[in-house]
Amino acid sequence: MGLTNLDLSRNNLSGTIPSFLDLLQLQQLNLSFNSFQGQVPTTGVFKNKTAISLQGNYELCGGILELDLRPCTSSSVSTMKKIISTLVKIVIPIAGVAALLCV
Repeated sequence: MGLTNLDLSRNNLSGTIPSFLDLLQLQQLNLSFNSFQGQVPTTGVFKNKTAISLQGNYELCGGILELDLRPCTSSSVSTMKKIISTLVKIVIPIAGVAALLCV
């Protein structure tokens, strides 16, 4: 019959939910208390609210309506990219000046 239940809870996993998980013929999937972020798939096991557990992954969005997650927006991703870009533009010059002053 194959793998039907997969519990990856409390494994300190991060990033987006791997896309291959919706292809498995799972009856139950527990991803709770990790650090997943981004959009929750809506196919495979993710179509059934009672078959998945996502608690403790506070950066998830989207998914089926029954999950009651916030909607995903492209602006949240672009905002994060802007913040990182700004930080890099500030930190590199400061580090360069500090290195010159130490010489």
